[in-house]
Amino acid sequence: MIFKIILPTFIKKGRRLKNILIIQLSRIGDIVQTAPLTANIKHYYPRSHIAMVCVEEFSSTVSLFPHIDHCLGIPAKLAHRLKILTKPNPELLRQIFLEANITQGYDLLINCNLELGVAFLAADIKATNKQGRIYHPSIPMFINGDWGKYLFAFTQFRTQNLFNMADIYTGMAQMPTLEKKSWYNLSKNDKSKAGELLIKNGYDENKKTVIIQPGSSKKSRSWGVDN
Repeated sequence: MIFKIILPTFIKKGRRLKNILIIQLSRIGDIVQTAPLTANIKHYYPRSHIAMVCVEEFSSTVSLFPHIDHCLGIPAKLAHRLKILTKPNPELLRQIFLEANITQGYDLLINCNLELGVAFLAADIKATNKQGRIYHPSIPMFINGDWGKYLFAFTQFRTQNLFNMADIYTGMAQMPTLEKKSWYNLSKNDKSKAGELLIKNGYDENKKTVIIQPGSSKKSRSWGVDN
């Protein structure tokens, strides 16, 4: 199968993106896979300002992203209340806006979450271009952008998935993926602590290491053995 990379219209026309907001209220694994997206944005728009809305308890992970300019944290309990919403709750949305200090007027908003409650939040934020699930009163399942639709669809069909989360998130920004080995700012002390933890758990740098990551605890979110 051959995939043709097509530059998005706003890159072709040289459109400038200044203010970009990424909504990522998932757990650490998904947050980590958002790093390539931020690097791609900074590559094509080096003067852009990138803000990320995340769960406050995971903000220390986001701080390792060299391309994030501003982290907007929401307490985990508040984020959970948002994600389980089944109908608009203006009071809760106002509370989140104040808690995370979310401003208005973005050039690009990318919603990396699938929950209806987060779609309510994305709909209330003013942005010229919105990608991902955005609440619309007459179309509750409205998802903008092909990659956003793919993200929503593949959660139930992971055995057929041809892309990882990092590819999908980057695709939602309508930008070609960059090839890079490292996406994070890790100090020597961080690397030393990680090495000590690995050795403590049986790692031997003189032997081959096989890492197995079966996926989530939910069957629909796990990767098949063939993948």
